[in-house]
Amino acid sequence: MFFIGFYPKRFKFFPAPLAVFIISTLIVYFFNLPIDTIFSHFGDITKSIDFTAHLPNLDIYLIGKLFQPALTIAILAGIESLLSVVVADGMISKKHRSDTELIAQGIANIGSAIFGGIPVQNVNNGGRTPIAGIAHAILYL
Repeated sequence: MFFIGFYPKRFKFFPAPLAVFIISTLIVYFFNLPIDTIFSHFGDITKSIDFTAHLPNLDIYLIGKLFQPALTIAILAGIESLLSVVVADGMISKKHRSDTELIAQGIANIGSAIFGGIPVQNVNNGGRTPIAGIAHAILYL
């Protein structure tokens, strides 16, 4: 956190969180620090991860029972998405298109949930275009 807060402004082309990620990885590697990892706790999990999309069994009673909570979550997610994009607009001095934002957010949330992903934003790190979002996703992958 200290490094990110005092990261020089002249290095705007290279995001501070990425610099911290690389520097901390190098420090741990070269000084052989005992850092807990997923592998040290759970072993090799790559064989147990299923990357295929799964759709649930459709049960009319369950759909009826979950419709109201699902609608509530969808409305709250839409409001949160629009609030986030308004903040991002202020950071990059641009205007968004609300309809496009909500459609894209809905598609992203469905795709993310089907594959067990986590939606993230990268405006704080200089992301301004769809390519920045793709690069951000690839880095996390």
